[in-house]
Amino acid sequence: MRRLANLALVVGLSAFGTAAFAAAPAVDPGDSGPPIHFAAKLSPDEEVPPVDSTASGTADFTLERKGLKLSWKVDLKGLSGAATQVYVHGPERPGGNAPMVIDLAPKGVKGPITGSIAIDELQLSYFLTQRVYVNVHTAKYKDGEVRGQIERIAPGK
Repeated sequence: MRRLANLALVVGLSAFGTAAFAAAPAVDPGDSGPPIHFAAKLSPDEEVPPVDSTASGTADFTLERKGLKLSWKVDLKGLSGAATQVYVHGPERPGGNAPMVIDLAPKGVKGPITGSIAIDELQLSYFLTQRVYVNVHTAKYKDGEVRGQIERIAPGK
């Protein structure tokens, strides 16, 4: 997939601020490469500021290279009440707050939280640079009860 290679080049240029990086070869995995996996461990300690809750959860994401189809499954335990919103926020590193970029439950939070959408190039860049996080909101914790930074999972893990 040429866009992943180009994105890596742009990210490298902006991160290092030098044209010398442009000479480094970029790997083009193509549209037929294996899916890319991401995950987040959700915790009240990751909220900004942290909240007093015993809730926890996980969020697993799979990105199909062809068409940039992102699929997810979010599992939650011990929330203070029903989840009211489940979002991906970004771009932001741990410890900061950012706007919502993907609604993981656009039809409301019911049963298992699963879904899929085609993401755009900007959202792709947020995932690849690990600058997105999942935030689960409840009535008691309107700004979020559990949160976790989304990280890329190395192949084979």
